[in-house]
Amino acid sequence: MPVSRKRKKARKPAPAKRVQNHIVSVPAPQPALIDELLTARSELDAGRRVAAAGPARDLVAGIAEFAPGRTGAEVEDELCVRLGPLLAEMEGRTGVEDYISADLFAEVLLGVVIEQATEGTLGHAVLAAVAGIVPWTPRLVEVPPQFPGGENLLADRPLAGEVLWTRDAYGSRVGVLAPFDAEGTVRWYLWDVDACTFKPFTVHSGFYANPEAALDAWRAGVGATTAAGAQWSPADIATIGDVVPQFEGPLRFGGEHAAQFAEYYRARRLAGTLLELDGSGVTTNPPVGRETAAREFADYLTGRGIVAADDVGDVAEALAESWGDAESDTFFATCSPHRVAAMTVHIREYYDDEFGPTVLTAMPAWVDWLGERLGTPAELIERCRPYAHGEWHPGLGTDQRRPDYQARLIE
Repeated sequence: MPVSRKRKKARKPAPAKRVQNHIVSVPAPQPALIDELLTARSELDAGRRVAAAGPARDLVAGIAEFAPGRTGAEVEDELCVRLGPLLAEMEGRTGVEDYISADLFAEVLLGVVIEQATEGTLGHAVLAAVAGIVPWTPRLVEVPPQFPGGENLLADRPLAGEVLWTRDAYGSRVGVLAPFDAEGTVRWYLWDVDACTFKPFTVHSGFYANPEAALDAWRAGVGATTAAGAQWSPADIATIGDVVPQFEGPLRFGGEHAAQFAEYYRARRLAGTLLELDGSGVTTNPPVGRETAAREFADYLTGRGIVAADDVGDVAEALAESWGDAESDTFFATCSPHRVAAMTVHIREYYDDEFGPTVLTAMPAWVDWLGERLGTPAELIERCRPYAHGEWHPGLGTDQRRPDYQARLIE
């Protein structure tokens, strides 16, 4: 799982002397070396495509066998169910040559479908199912503008009503719900998004028969303590791009579970419809962002004796820079047990043995200050404090060296 690359790339580095992996001077790569590396990568991916072709054809053949007598929605759902364990197995391979990413497999699957559709050997139900879930993008494959059969299957699926959303009591767990037409019946697609760590992760997604069923499922995945009173309301379209999943290419974090891989393609394909909505004129500004937080928390620390006076500025900046998604401040002003626990792990790993403990010494004060700043109920902040003092959150898994950031964690 490519954890360190994504995490450290997205963050403004602390002073070099205080980061675990010290910054060193590296000679600029020579053009010949770059060409050599690109050629090697191209050859490696070519071999992976060949290896992925067999599983792709088997998947298409299995869905073709399943399809007769089924509705289009049933065929599409079955395709997603079968993709889950298949993608998880291929991405779980440890050999460099054996590893096949979900994005590369999408390219191969598209190639198989296009080839068989062009030859006239693929039924329309299977064609529509694959076309309905794979996120069409030129970064994956050059797709003909129209498949055989006279129906344009490349257009985004239109919405059948208003997009809704809800948030938990901490504000960092979001449910987004959108209605789509399925052969005359409206089905509601749910994205359950956890924004407590390095970026918003879609920890669960799928179709539901109605908003009530989707809300029940979302509440169950979040937990009664923080989601019991949540209700659907019109979504803030301007911030949808900070919530729903998108194609990330080489910078993808990775680490999805099989159930998440089942919806990996479809969640992104349907999210594309939401990303095209006009959110102009709507602005949602968080009550506090990184720069404001670093300055205000430094003032809060000053004179309290929690850290040495010379360290106050650096500690405040480190906590503000570490606090979640570095690409957007949409969810910066939130504080949950999950978030505190995840950031404690990150700080311990990222900073050196001298500065890291100093930053962690200030974590309880950071939680108290942020709770006061946001007006978070005292009983909710109280649930964060054990993790501010270093307690391990069981929702992050059992391996403290490799936290499970994709877990659907119940607070």
